[in-house]
Amino acid sequence: MKTVVLERDAYGAGEHRFHPGFLDYAKHSGFLIELCRSYRPKTKGKVERFNGYLRRSFYVPLVSQLKPAGLKLDAVTANREVRCWLDEIANERIHGTTGVKPSKRLQEERRYLQVLPEPWRGKIAAARPQRKTPVMKETPKRPVVVTERLNQEVPVQHALSGYSASAQNAAKQELAYSDFLEELLRMEAAGRKARQQSVLTRMAGFPAIKTLDEFNYDFAKSVKKAQLEELAALSFVERNENVVLVGPSGVGKTHLAIALGYRAAQAGIKTRFTTAAELMLLLTTAYQQNNMKAILHRTIKAYRLMIIDEVGYVPMNREQANLFFQVIAALYEKSSVIVTSNLPFGQWDNTFAQDTTLTAALLDRLLHHAHIVPISGDSYRLKHQRQAGMIHSIVRGD
Repeated sequence: MKTVVLERDAYGAGEHRFHPGFLDYAKHSGFLIELCRSYRPKTKGKVERFNGYLRRSFYVPLVSQLKPAGLKLDAVTANREVRCWLDEIANERIHGTTGVKPSKRLQEERRYLQVLPEPWRGKIAAARPQRKTPVMKETPKRPVVVTERLNQEVPVQHALSGYSASAQNAAKQELAYSDFLEELLRMEAAGRKARQQSVLTRMAGFPAIKTLDEFNYDFAKSVKKAQLEELAALSFVERNENVVLVGPSGVGKTHLAIALGYRAAQAGIKTRFTTAAELMLLLTTAYQQNNMKAILHRTIKAYRLMIIDEVGYVPMNREQANLFFQVIAALYEKSSVIVTSNLPFGQWDNTFAQDTTLTAALLDRLLHHAHIVPISGDSYRLKHQRQAGMIHSIVRGD
């Protein structure tokens, strides 16, 4: 702002001196200049408040989805995703100041909008202050012995943490040294297994932890309990087979997919959970940044079990359909895939850009070695709302 505001209150009575180029730009674009006072929340803070909302609601979540795959948010990806964010989130929220949705306020004010002028051809020279060369301070050297000790690996961690209690217990029971050592090794093995389970569960990215014991078989009566118990043994992962859960919204497809994935993570199997929409964001960004090969290797092929939730909820364009096919083809007979969908297989071409050839090739690879779990019934989520009197009709499908 120092470039456009040359001097505050230069002419008295709140009249400021602005850069001539900025004044020309304002006149060309048809807006008035109102200089906010610094450190005043009712003026400057109010104007800039949307920047914080944009960062929290759009920028940070988008960066968080791309960062695990080693992708950076660029202008192309941001501009592609921001339209959906504006239409579905920002413009549909109740604004704290106006008390109405921005989309509704826009409709009311649309008749006052003017035609955009031609692009401004002027120029505003930016003042660039010279930075002082920082003085580098010499870092004090640590003794060699201390540095080497800090860099040493300590392979035994869990047994040492419980060494004192184990030693006291061994002394009371008068255990032999071999028995005491065996106890320490058992503690170390159990600790490492627990740590591995924790790391794999966190890496999987489950939106919540679900188990098969929590699943309501009485509500989803079409589900065969024996089939799920067989899948829970995880032999399908050893054989690189797939699982496809098909049924309307709210019948427990995601619950079962997470439960099987959680069981796999607890068994030491590297697992990844994602939705089809999140996967498309990742693949589209990687494709535009010419990074598809690395992404397929690092974030797709790296997992023994890939869970793709909500296939069919959002239609894909031809480019996205081709990218999704590449994922299924890359995992075919090399890893296992769990897919949930609200559509019967005969309607999958509606999701994949109406491309029947691509859809047939995709289903051929997905279903070649697959366990199909059809689920029917009413929405479990809507059941509680009906009981509370919030809705009166049974909603089927999505």
